[in-house]
Amino acid sequence: MSITVFGIIWFAILIILFFVPIKYTIGVLLISTIFQSTAVINLDDKGITATLVTEAYLLLRFLLIKKVKSEKKVEEKANKKLINLFVIFFLVSIIISFLSSAVFDDIYIYNKFNERNPIFIGINASLIIRIIILFFNIISLYIIFKLKYLYDNEFIKKIVTISIVIVLFVGFWEFLWKVTNKVIYFPYEFIYNNVGYAQGFNQGYLEGKSNLANVRMNSTFLEPSYCGCFLVASFYGILSINKDKKYNKFLYLIALAIVLNLSGTGILLLVVTGIYYFILNNKRKIKKSTIIKIFFVGIIFLIFLFSTGYMERILEMVFDKMESISGIQRSYYNKIALDIAKSTFFIGGGLNCYRASSFLCNLLGTVGIVGTFLFLYNLGVYLFKIRKKIETNDYYRLGYFYLIAVLIGMFISIPDITFLQMWFAIMYLVAVKDTKDIK
Repeated sequence: MSITVFGIIWFAILIILFFVPIKYTIGVLLISTIFQSTAVINLDDKGITATLVTEAYLLLRFLLIKKVKSEKKVEEKANKKLINLFVIFFLVSIIISFLSSAVFDDIYIYNKFNERNPIFIGINASLIIRIIILFFNIISLYIIFKLKYLYDNEFIKKIVTISIVIVLFVGFWEFLWKVTNKVIYFPYEFIYNNVGYAQGFNQGYLEGKSNLANVRMNSTFLEPSYCGCFLVASFYGILSINKDKKYNKFLYLIALAIVLNLSGTGILLLVVTGIYYFILNNKRKIKKSTIIKIFFVGIIFLIFLFSTGYMERILEMVFDKMESISGIQRSYYNKIALDIAKSTFFIGGGLNCYRASSFLCNLLGTVGIVGTFLFLYNLGVYLFKIRKKIETNDYYRLGYFYLIAVLIGMFISIPDITFLQMWFAIMYLVAVKDTKDIK
């Protein structure tokens, strides 16, 4: 076991947080979700993230509170139901995982070379880790819900803003480091220190590349797909805010970051979420000045895209993705997950049995049709209720479009039920208060 340099700094922050109100611990927890590629502690071949450590610390702080104020408000029913159903999903997932390990032997799946490969179904360290992460994600939701009276909506929105600023700052710095072939300094080992992942793999530097379009932005994330999901979700979240126009200054930087990120997931997500966003907002009048701004920004970006070779890469990403090696592999991973679901009579092989490419396929393969229904029903009902509030509450509006974008990205190519940006968005929405109750 070894504590990383980042971990030393993070533990120092947590010690400081012990002497300030607990709302700042909640804020730091939300910020910690962007450090996906960074570990505070490395255990052999596994890294413990800042989020997991901060969630455990938040639970400790919560248990030390002598009395928690009770708030009885109508809008809290949606949050209570959300958390209760997550608890049920958590218990069902554990039951399925242990039941499958007892009932089913290892499943043999034929790969693309017609070879029989075993899929492990059973209890191991990977299963325990996933159970622990899910437990802390759900318990953190509960704590944030119970402590809502300690902070206001502006505090939570500032936390979102800080998270975006950090990702943009690190992302542009990292991109310049790659473009200059590491001529400028970048704290690579400080940020990409998780031993459980091969950092920087296939991300490219300018050396030996034909043009700028071969370099992609990762920022604080494991790979461009995760970073692209965060950037697009942030883009539509900020775009959806109506009253605070000062936040719109981030849109241009986020849009540039999306271009430099150049992930197929990010590009498809930008288009699909954009269609949903504009359909939902078709009744709103768009100001003439806004149209002019969009036009000129669009022209500038098109010039940049064509002059650097990015447009060619974007078109390749969109139209040739499924025929590429990456696209074929993703389809193959999803097929295996569906085969696991069929082989277990749609009970599922357990949280640790396999990792598909799409979130839906991954759910079906791991927790079966019952677990999939519970999870999607829970989020679907919750989003439907939040949808009713977004016309009069920009705080809900930001979180709603952020979570919608993240979920679409997960259905495209991010399969992990422990994906931190999904939990970040859910925690944000649980933390938001209805503005009519704010004095």
